[in-house]
Amino acid sequence: MAGKKDTPPPLPHEIFERVCRLARFEGRSILILSGVFAVLAALNRDVTGALAGCLAAGTGALELNGVNRLRQGDASGLDWLVRSQLLLLATVLFYAGARIAQFDPSLLQQVINSETRAEFSDLGLTEEQILPLLERGYRTLYITVAIVTVFYQGAMALYYHRRREAIQTALAEYP
Repeated sequence: MAGKKDTPPPLPHEIFERVCRLARFEGRSILILSGVFAVLAALNRDVTGALAGCLAAGTGALELNGVNRLRQGDASGLDWLVRSQLLLLATVLFYAGARIAQFDPSLLQQVINSETRAEFSDLGLTEEQILPLLERGYRTLYITVAIVTVFYQGAMALYYHRRREAIQTALAEYP
């Protein structure tokens, strides 16, 4: 095409820097957010949420460890990055599965007040239709979280894995 400039592929040290920058950002974000959610879940006596939050925070720490290893010239840091993504994937799948399995309709009935019932009634829903609708929404939410996690964490693990050769080259060139 006329006027189109083909840019050369990034150099190994540029790929190395991108991977480290991304992994550091993601690791810190996961560590902080998961830690906060773990504390909030613990305060609400939600054992499943607190456990999942702690495990997820741990995966953030693993990712940061991987970045630190890479920065020190240790190529095994990339393995830590990939494994942290796969462990986070497993953690979220565990959490979503546990939430679906632990669904308790009686808790929903306690949350639905007369004002909420009136809003559902305005939408043309009867009392018998409300709970199954909310249960479907609840299950759909956690199934969606699981699917998005499979794609996102799987893509991140693959992204890190596919940068292995460039990172090894960068480490060999710039010890």
